[in-house]
Amino acid sequence: MRKPFDVNVLVALHKANFNTLLQAQGVLFDTTQAMARLGYALFEENLRHAERLLTTKAEPGMYASEAKAAAERAVLVSKEQAGLGLHAQRAIADLVTKRVQAGVDEMQMLTA
Repeated sequence: MRKPFDVNVLVALHKANFNTLLQAQGVLFDTTQAMARLGYALFEENLRHAERLLTTKAEPGMYASEAKAAAERAVLVSKEQAGLGLHAQRAIADLVTKRVQAGVDEMQMLTA
């Protein structure tokens, strides 16, 4: 004989899924915020360097070295942002994997 269907268990399952979604959203928000801060800091730094170059008379070689340094800073920031993205991706994949496994276990208990 089958057990009666328990709606509360199904509601709890959906609440757990929703909580996992909220956790993943938090990871994405924090990562996006960190990436934006890095990009803005780079923008401010480049703006200061450009302002300094425009207000002082410099040798042509200095302009080239400043451009090279700016490009190197941009590459470093891009690498750091990529690392943040990978970390977030792994964290979210871990959250979802754990939730899916728990959901499968819960559904098996529900249908047993």
